[in-house]
Amino acid sequence: MTGDDALFAGPPTSLDALLAAREARAARRAALLAQGAVAVTASVVLPGPVKDCQLSRDVAAAADAALIAAFAAPDWRAERVFAAVGAAGPEALWRLDGDARDIKRATLAIEESHPLGRLFDLDVEMREGPLSRATLGAPARACLVCGAPAHEC
Repeated sequence: MTGDDALFAGPPTSLDALLAAREARAARRAALLAQGAVAVTASVVLPGPVKDCQLSRDVAAAADAALIAAFAAPDWRAERVFAAVGAAGPEALWRLDGDARDIKRATLAIEESHPLGRLFDLDVEMREGPLSRATLGAPARACLVCGAPAHEC
């Protein structure tokens, strides 16, 4: 196995495991939102069946560092309340006290400007529901593989 291949080495994930991870993520986010905070979910966009590999862990670490820097704004209180690597790969859940639209602008800026930002999935949600890119007038993200809107893939 070459060095590049080792970056992608890991166990394949089944659709059932991905769906279960998505449900668990939604439950954690709902519990946090019930407290009245803004929730930011950070995960990695990685096509293919392997979601937990060295590459996904490295990308998640870069996303975490970018979020820590962005959330250092003086009027936001940010706390990472969950971080783990599971069937869907690395993910983290952040609790923030601040304006949800400003937080969405910050996460959108990270996705658009960070060298690995295209591999970050940074979702912002408040009690009333998620904030989409369209909320801020930004175009939908395209799938890395086929170019269709990412949410369809």
